[in-house]
Amino acid sequence: MLRTRILAAATAAFLALGMSFGGAGAAFAHHNSGHTTGGGGTTNPADSPCSQDPLFDGGTKYNIGEEVGVSGSMSFEWGTLSWTAQQLVFTANPGWTVDLCVKGGSQESNSIVLDTGSVTINRVQEISHFMWANPSFTAPVATAAITTTPRDCDTATTWNLAGASITNATWGSPVISGSTISITATATGAALFAAGDGVSGDRKSKTFTAAYEEAGGENCVQPPVATASVSVEPRNCYIATSIVINEGASSNVTWGDPVISGGTISITATATGDALFEEGLSGVSDDRTQRTFSATYEEAGGDDCVLPSIDVTAAMTPLTCEPNTGSFTAGLFDPSDPNADKLLWTTTEGTVPSASANPVSGPGTVTVTVRVADAHLGDYAINDTSGLGVVSTIMVGDVETALITFTFTFTEAQDCELDAVVVPAVTYSDECVGEGRDAVQVAEFTVTRADNVSYSYSVNGGDPVDVVFPDGEETVTVAVAPLDEVVVTAVAADGFRLPDDYEPWSHSFIGAVFCLDTFPTTEAAAEIIQPDCLGNPGRISLTNGLGVIWTLNGNVVAGNTTHTVPAGTAVTLVASLEGPSDEFPGGFGWNDEDQQTEWNAVMEVDPQSGGEECLLDEDELPTLAFTGANGLTTWLGVFAVIAMLVGMGFVARRHQVTV
Repeated sequence: MLRTRILAAATAAFLALGMSFGGAGAAFAHHNSGHTTGGGGTTNPADSPCSQDPLFDGGTKYNIGEEVGVSGSMSFEWGTLSWTAQQLVFTANPGWTVDLCVKGGSQESNSIVLDTGSVTINRVQEISHFMWANPSFTAPVATAAITTTPRDCDTATTWNLAGASITNATWGSPVISGSTISITATATGAALFAAGDGVSGDRKSKTFTAAYEEAGGENCVQPPVATASVSVEPRNCYIATSIVINEGASSNVTWGDPVISGGTISITATATGDALFEEGLSGVSDDRTQRTFSATYEEAGGDDCVLPSIDVTAAMTPLTCEPNTGSFTAGLFDPSDPNADKLLWTTTEGTVPSASANPVSGPGTVTVTVRVADAHLGDYAINDTSGLGVVSTIMVGDVETALITFTFTFTEAQDCELDAVVVPAVTYSDECVGEGRDAVQVAEFTVTRADNVSYSYSVNGGDPVDVVFPDGEETVTVAVAPLDEVVVTAVAADGFRLPDDYEPWSHSFIGAVFCLDTFPTTEAAAEIIQPDCLGNPGRISLTNGLGVIWTLNGNVVAGNTTHTVPAGTAVTLVASLEGPSDEFPGGFGWNDEDQQTEWNAVMEVDPQSGGEECLLDEDELPTLAFTGANGLTTWLGVFAVIAMLVGMGFVARRHQVTV
C-alpha cells in the first residue's frame, strides 16, 4: 500500500529552520527538489523538517554527520538504509511497510510510505537528516495450481508442470505411492498460503494429490523390452581393461564394438525392431533405443605384475618286450595343488592326460601340451619342473601366453626274443586262356591265412590295401588287370617277428598282348647301301609285314620303301610294333623271337669332300698323260679312263651291307 504524506509549510519557523540548515540565501532561493527513483514507495515534497509531521511522532531520527556518519548503512527488521551526502537508498523486506522521511538543507523534505521493494532519493543539496517510523508487517500471499496429465500407452500419470501456475512458492518432486501421485508447493520467504485443502498448519506448503496409473492399458500393445548386461574385467599383467558381454542376460539387442577414448572404455547395445529399454536405467538414450556402458580403462601391465606360477611335470616309461606297452604321465608337480582347473591340457589323441600312468601300446609318438586356461589368462604363469618340455609363446585372442609341449616317442624294445611267424607263399595265375582274338588274360594272386600274420597289398605303387579273410575262409584271391605290378607285404602281430629271410612278394603280370601264340606276328628287314664314288647318295631299303613302325633318326618313315640318305650322315634305324587297335586288340608280336630291331651305320663321306674311300690303289690305275689338252679335253679323258676301268671290272671299292 502506498500512502502520501504532505508536510504543511510552516512560515517563520520554516524560514528560520531553513536558514539554520541551509543559510539565509538558500532558504529564500528557488530550489530544485532533486529526484526519486524506485518502485517501493512514493514521495511528496514538504517545507518543514520531518519531526514536525505527527506521523513521525516517536520515530527515529538520524542527523547526518552527528548521530551517523556522512555515509553508511543500517539494517532493521523491516529492511535496510544506506546513504551518502546526497543520496539515500531504502529497501524494505518482503511483507513490510514503513514510513520514511528525508530532509535536505533548506529544500523541502520527502515523506515516503515504503512497502516491499526499494527506493532511491537523490538530492542536489546535502541531506541533513532522515527518519523512519511505523513499521508494520503483512505476509505475502503464496498461490499454486496444477493438474495431471493422464496416462497413455507409453507414459504413466504425471503432473503437468508446464501448465501449472505458482507465485511466491516453488514445486517439489512428484511422489508416487500406490495408486496416488502427489506434489507439494512450498512458499518462499515470508509468504503464506491461504488456508484450505492441502495447506499445512503453518501455511508454508500446499500438497496436491491425484489418482496414479502406470503406462499402458487394455488398448495398448507394449513394445518388446530390450535388455543388456555387461561385466568389466579389470586389467592384469597381460590384458587391458575389457568389457565382457553377458549374452545370457541380454535380449533384443545388437552390440557395437568397444570404444576406447582416453581413460574410458565403452560399448553400446542397440535395441532391435520395436524393442525399447526401460526408462531410468543408466546409459539409456532419450528415445530408449540404445544403452551405453562405460568403465575406466587401463592398459595391461603394471609395476607389480609378478604372476603366481603353477608347477607341472611329465615322465615316460619306454615300451617293454612283452606285452609291448609303455606309458607316460603329465600333470601338476604337486597333485594337491588347488590350481588344477586353471590349466588347459591336450594330447594328440584329443584327450586330457592323467597325472597317473597313461598306457601306450606299440611304437608311436604322443604329444602333450599345457597352458593357462582361457578364463585365467594373465593371472597365472606355468613352470616345467621336469625339463622335458619345450616352452613357446602363442597368442590366444589378444593375449600372449606360454605353451609347454611334451613329446613322448615310443620305440620297439630292443633285445627282445620274439617268435618268428610262418608266412605261406603267395600263389598266382598269369596266363592266356583261349585262342586267337578270343584269348583272355588271367591275372590273380592268392594269399593264405596264417597265425599272427596280416597282409596288405599295393597295385602299381598305390596305397596299401588290407587283406581281409572272410569268416571260415583260409585263402583270399585277388584279381588284377593285365600288366599290373603287385606287391604283397606280410606283417607280424605284436610280440612276433617275420622270418629273417622274409621279403615282400611281387609280380608284374603280363598282358594279353604278350600271348604270342594267339595273336598275329610280323617281321622286318633293312638293307643299308653306302654312297658310291660317283656321287650317288646312300640308300636304306625297308621290308616288313603288318604292324611295324619304322623310325629313322627319330622320325617315323614309311615301310616297304627305299629312302635316300646324304653321305656323311650317322644313321639310327629302329623297328617297333604297333599297339592294340580295334582291328588287332592284342597288338602284334615278332615271328622270330631274335628279331633285330635296331641298325646303326655311318654313310661314307661324299667323294668330292676328299674322302679316302674313293681312291684307287696305285697299281690299279694306268698312267695317264695329258699333253697339250685343254680343260675340256682333260675331263673327257678322265671320264674315258673311268669308263674303261669300269668295263674292265676295276671299280673302286663299292660297299654294300645287307642285314
